[in-house]
Amino acid sequence: MSTTVDWIQTVFNVSYLLIVWGLALDMAVRYFRREVSSPPTAVWIMISIFTLALGDSFHLVPRIYRTLIGPASAPPWVADGIALGLFLSSVTLSFVYFFWLIYAARKFDLAWGAGMWFLTLVFFLRLILLLFPQNQWGGEPNAWKFYRNVPFTIQGIGIVWLFLRYAGEHPPHIARAFRIAGYAIIASFAFYIGTLVGTLWHPAFGSLMLPKIVAYVVAVVQLYRIEFRLSP
Repeated sequence: MSTTVDWIQTVFNVSYLLIVWGLALDMAVRYFRREVSSPPTAVWIMISIFTLALGDSFHLVPRIYRTLIGPASAPPWVADGIALGLFLSSVTLSFVYFFWLIYAARKFDLAWGAGMWFLTLVFFLRLILLLFPQNQWGGEPNAWKFYRNVPFTIQGIGIVWLFLRYAGEHPPHIARAFRIAGYAIIASFAFYIGTLVGTLWHPAFGSLMLPKIVAYVVAVVQLYRIEFRLSP
């Protein structure tokens, strides 16, 4: 039988998927109806959120299904699906931040200089690390969960710096949305790192993934608003 914690996590996961898929579909409709002021920049937010929704669905849907039928009744493919889903979502999330890098370059009219190339290199390094069998997706956590997340954290720091550094070049309502998105990304990484480190001592730290989900939703909603609601 699923526990109360399982059901709470499932409610969060279902709500999260409904929100990100809803935003992705709304953006697609608006984009193809040309209800957006800057298609060259908006397209990268649309692609990134579609990628985010798809990637997280890979591991959240099996988790939701396991809760609904009860862990004891779950067939073997559910555990395999979660393990594969964790790998696929890690890959797609890396692409999300790379798409945000391209978006920032276009939105802030930045040259693809040394900093951009460094973040691109970090992106490819993250993808390579994810392919190593030592990650043991679905197995017992090991040191590789830290190794693969070092370049991912650098990706996040780079995006936050770009959002906060260049937000002021846009009108106040746009700048405010960029800053909220940047701070939400910081919060999501703080909760994520808290989960990674805290679960070494106690599984209860896994509950920090819930506020991480909330922080991610805040960031995604702000980026959606910037391109599909706030832009003149």
